[in-house]
Amino acid sequence: VVVFCTYTVPLLALRIKLEEILGKDKVPLLSGEMTGPQRAALLRAPSAAPGAPPAGTFHTDPTIKVLLASFAAGGVGIQMAPAATAAVMLDVWWNPATMRQAEDRIHRLGTVRACDVYTIVGDGSFDTACRDIYHKFKTNTSAIIVDRRYPPGTTSTVTIREGAEE
Repeated sequence: VVVFCTYTVPLLALRIKLEEILGKDKVPLLSGEMTGPQRAALLRAPSAAPGAPPAGTFHTDPTIKVLLASFAAGGVGIQMAPAATAAVMLDVWWNPATMRQAEDRIHRLGTVRACDVYTIVGDGSFDTACRDIYHKFKTNTSAIIVDRRYPPGTTSTVTIREGAEE
């Protein structure tokens, strides 16, 4: 499981609790403070290429069940599949693309295992508003893509308001 959060402070608190259950040094935290060599030692993807460096401990150590990551440090440029099969979003990032990138870290082309994504949203919280914006954006974008009235290469200005064109 990879647990994503906007800020590292909640992740540090969660790490303390999880280490009580899973053991000290069994809950790595991926943040901007991690050095390049530390990051590679933890997350280097498995490779069948001859002479390739060994896979990181997240991929090879069966005792590491949870990886904590900030969206900024864990959302791009790394591969957590096939080690991770689930992502938990502790909060909602204001930009839906960032959340999709984080989800993509656990599901890559060729992945054959199911990958689950859970988002924890408190009723009436700021995260609720972000979630609503995310779903509205996703719905409107899907409508535009499916519409096909504007073939590739066509330039048009369209204003979207409440799912209708004006």
